[in-house]
Amino acid sequence: MLMLGLIGVGAVYQLGRPQDVPDELSTAYKNNERQAEYLYGKPGLWLQELLGALKKPDTQAVIIVAASWLIAAGCLYVARQFDMDASASRAED
Repeated sequence: MLMLGLIGVGAVYQLGRPQDVPDELSTAYKNNERQAEYLYGKPGLWLQELLGALKKPDTQAVIIVAASWLIAAGCLYVARQFDMDASASRAED
């Protein structure tokens, strides 16, 4: 599971590496930020920034690593519970 997570991180990061952004796109993005803040207030701006951060490959890579670690830890926990139940039933016999 951890290996699949690392492979996924590598693929996401390589395919989504940031490229040079032209200045006019940067200016347009700032104008959109101001408009979102004006229309939706600070929560709308925070949500827009959060969604923008989630589109970045480095953020996606961190999320994939964290999810793979959590899934691996869950699998180990379940396996340990099965092992403890099996050893308890053998001790009763």
